[in-house]
Amino acid sequence: MHLTDLPRRLATTLAAAAFLLLLITTPAHAGVATIYQCRGPQGQADTDLMSAAGNSSLTMSFAGCASTGARLVSTGYAGLNPAPNDMTLTIGASGGTRFVGGTLYRQMFNYAYVEVGVIDKDSYGFGYELRDASSNVIERCGRAFQPATPGDCAPAIVNFTTGDYTRFSSPTVALDGTSTRRYTLTVGCNNAPNCTHYYSNPGIDQVSARLLVEDAQAPTDTAVTGPLATSDVIGGGDETLTVTASDPDGLGVYQAELLVDDVRAVRQTASLNGGKCVDADTGNANPYEFLNGSPCPAGPTSTTLSVAALPEGLHNLKVKVYDAAGNATVAMDRDVTIDRVAAPTNTSAPDVTGTAEVGRTLVATTGAWDVHGAAEPAFGYQWQRCDAAGASCQDVAGATGGLYDVAAADVGSRMRVRVAATNSEGTTSAPSAVSPVVVAKETATTGGGGGGGGSTTGGGGTTTSTTTTGGGGSGGGGGLAPATVQPGTESGLPVAAQPLGPEVRPSGTPNGANASEQVTLLAFDAASERRAVRVRYGRPVIIAGRLVAASGAPISGARLEVHQQERRAGAKLAHDQDILTDANGKFRYVAPAGPSRMVRVGYRARVGDTSFARTTDVHLKVVASVSFRLSRSKLRNGQTLRYLGRIHGPRTGHRFVEVVVRSGSRWQVVCSVRTDTKGSFGCAHRFRRTYRGTTYTFRARVRKQTGMPYEPGLSGLRKARVRP
Repeated sequence: MHLTDLPRRLATTLAAAAFLLLLITTPAHAGVATIYQCRGPQGQADTDLMSAAGNSSLTMSFAGCASTGARLVSTGYAGLNPAPNDMTLTIGASGGTRFVGGTLYRQMFNYAYVEVGVIDKDSYGFGYELRDASSNVIERCGRAFQPATPGDCAPAIVNFTTGDYTRFSSPTVALDGTSTRRYTLTVGCNNAPNCTHYYSNPGIDQVSARLLVEDAQAPTDTAVTGPLATSDVIGGGDETLTVTASDPDGLGVYQAELLVDDVRAVRQTASLNGGKCVDADTGNANPYEFLNGSPCPAGPTSTTLSVAALPEGLHNLKVKVYDAAGNATVAMDRDVTIDRVAAPTNTSAPDVTGTAEVGRTLVATTGAWDVHGAAEPAFGYQWQRCDAAGASCQDVAGATGGLYDVAAADVGSRMRVRVAATNSEGTTSAPSAVSPVVVAKETATTGGGGGGGGSTTGGGGTTTSTTTTGGGGSGGGGGLAPATVQPGTESGLPVAAQPLGPEVRPSGTPNGANASEQVTLLAFDAASERRAVRVRYGRPVIIAGRLVAASGAPISGARLEVHQQERRAGAKLAHDQDILTDANGKFRYVAPAGPSRMVRVGYRARVGDTSFARTTDVHLKVVASVSFRLSRSKLRNGQTLRYLGRIHGPRTGHRFVEVVVRSGSRWQVVCSVRTDTKGSFGCAHRFRRTYRGTTYTFRARVRKQTGMPYEPGLSGLRKARVRP
């Protein structure tokens, strides 16, 4: 896994705005929803906030809500009606919410002025009014002790000719922003016994409402469960969480949202609540519009969020829960590592080669591994001692290398190795098959042996374990022919202690005692025993290793070639020096301080061979070294601070460096600048919006760049105090 954040745009200029971000806070949502009653923008609305009461001679009908709206009318006949008959329609807010404005739709129905002052031809005393919960009159018309005139209505009505209806000039009335718990419409006559209906069944028609409802309470009792909420490392297929919340005094729990690095990944409705918790008007950008006065669930409501495409790496996850008015509660805020790639999988078991005999060396092979597209693994080893049947295997203390020297304590046991493959995705281990039963040196036998140093018995012979320094057999005649002995040495090979000089062995001479075409060559960082190691710039690395034949016998006095190749495009593999193996086949090489590179150790089976019998690589990943300082440590608002530094080492010219400042738990880019030909850089920032004493913490950061043979690096921290 590559522990990187989601991609961010690299700042290329001085970014004064980065400091402003330290002071900006996100304003809270207003907590206002739009609730439609009787008639909505895209369909019929509920009437759950509406209730009617009053004289039974008046009628409240919601039958027209699907088309024109509700109707509140008198059942009185045309002419004189001696009895008062009021009826009210109340629109009341639910729970702990309040109305803060909106629009009421209404129109006159069978209501007319014909001849003012003529009782039997006027709608005398009959009228309509609209009040809020504090009895403030929002609108009225009539309801007096004398005939109403057009001027008595607010807003004014339009007076039509005889036989026509009187209507308001506008079908709407604005509900002002005064906070109230209810609105009350009253229709009827309060002027007994002289109530006159010019037409039968007068009243108010086309009644519906668009209400602005304030909900001051955010969701409560929030809880988040699931892998994303509880685990620090999440694998592919487990990227889910369940969110639970309540909103008992508000408009209900509406939606849950997951943000990844402050970018929305998924947002979904917690519950449709029987189809009521749905945006009433999808044609605009306001999601808080509903056709019911209690649109969403008030009690505990759960929803499961699932994200199938989170990229690998460390990410900040936030979960927000919204009610139907847009009030939000942060239910979770945590950092999680997403690991979608599986750990290495063993596809071919490790193996143990060599002779199971005291004093000999067993060699572990790693087997084959599927890394699923991730980085190649580093391997660890644990040798185990098993009983004679190959069961009850126990770790051998300290035996954690790729080679194992068989000891007297192993006699009568079988040996095996457990290989652990580790990369950034994790660690997986797999055991090898067990070796033959370990025998003591004096009783060891080998079948089909080739020659030892001095005596050879062809096919199927029995040899003792006495070792000489000849060309070295490797069972079955598979070894190289003995070398011609050169004057001054017993084997014709320079010993490990001798300094390397010109090659004195003739072409075709076996390269080392026990030389073979089939060898195991291991090389690794001596400190960590890894084949890939990170190192600080300026430090040498000691590379150690061992060369053994397929039989497990060490190859001593062998000349190994060391080549190096920088980790950059176009770099070539170049020979560095030769080294010799010692009597145990071991070698050491000091890789000098330098850039990131591959160190390759190669073995040729014979002197003069044009190809290697075996090579092995060690990868040195050198972290960029960055020095960094500030031009001053104290300054005032309005003054300029310069950032100065250098990337050390070759090929550091014309590279990008970021100067960053700590903002909470994150780092914001102040400036991005390119180094000069020597790797030096500098940029500046003028402080303009620091209004109180503030200490800023800075550092320089070098990212991975094409052509630069260094790993990303950071400078030390530097601080500056800015006063107003």
